[in-house]
Amino acid sequence: MKSSKLLKIAIPAILVIIIAAASIIRFNHTRTHFTQNYQNGNTGGNLYNGGYFCEYDGVIYFSNPNDHLALYCISRTGGELKKLSDDRVAYINVDDNYIYYTRNNSDVDSSFSFLNIQACSLCRIDRSTGENKKYLDGDPCLYSCQVGDYIYYIHYDKKDASTLYRVKIDGSNREQILKEPALAVSSDEQYLYYAGTKSEHDLHRINTTNGTNTTICSGTFYNPVIQDGYVYYMDSENGYSLTKMKIDTQEKTVISSDRVDCFNINGSYLYYQRNSSSPALCRIKTDGTEFEEIYAGNYANINVTSSYVYFSNFNDTDTFY
Repeated sequence: MKSSKLLKIAIPAILVIIIAAASIIRFNHTRTHFTQNYQNGNTGGNLYNGGYFCEYDGVIYFSNPNDHLALYCISRTGGELKKLSDDRVAYINVDDNYIYYTRNNSDVDSSFSFLNIQACSLCRIDRSTGENKKYLDGDPCLYSCQVGDYIYYIHYDKKDASTLYRVKIDGSNREQILKEPALAVSSDEQYLYYAGTKSEHDLHRINTTNGTNTTICSGTFYNPVIQDGYVYYMDSENGYSLTKMKIDTQEKTVISSDRVDCFNINGSYLYYQRNSSSPALCRIKTDGTEFEEIYAGNYANINVTSSYVYFSNFNDTDTFY
């Protein structure tokens, strides 16, 4: 009799514990994990070139050209290939917990394409599993860049067309930052750099902690990338030559007088597409030495990781080398 009473008491208690444990697991699974620092989700050089590749903690996350640009990952040492999302992705950013990307599924061939809600949008998924997709912005988005707990990106709507926005990584605090489509993708700690797009093309810097916007230097800074106290850019006033400027002294140095279509930086080397009567993918050191022509032809979308340089044919951007 005594044991049956204990059993009647124990069963509800066990159920309460199970329900409480399930609630805690669900809460931890669905709550947003913030970064607590000014982590940068990808390099400016990659993001100017489509952000199709991003390396984080020894893993390469990439838009797979062999599967309609779906999101995959593979270890830097060449381990198992893993598919994370069917979305057609670009502008990949990664932190400890999440992968952020813009997706463009509007051209997916499907009899049910009219059901493809938020086909062009800014998304977040779990880094380890690819699950728990969250839409941070359902409108068309491009050039997304993570700085700490915010994503900065180009947002499009019918009212203002393309403008610079930011949104917190949990989807809150979405707001317009600039009424122009500034490509703000190169960051250094809490600072985000961009070139003006309307009346001027000066170099600007946003302090993401307090929102202040400062003009660093006047000039024509096309696709500025910040590294080790220098800004590397294409100088459109000087034939789109590859140029660097020391930020504190504003001393400018032409690295290559070639007309450049796009470029990226990896350590002490710059990779760029030369636009001339003999177009080629080229490499040069950041001090202007050791120039090398890598491949003759027209290429684009130069992405780099710690060990590899990826690029596409200019006329076939769905095939990477």
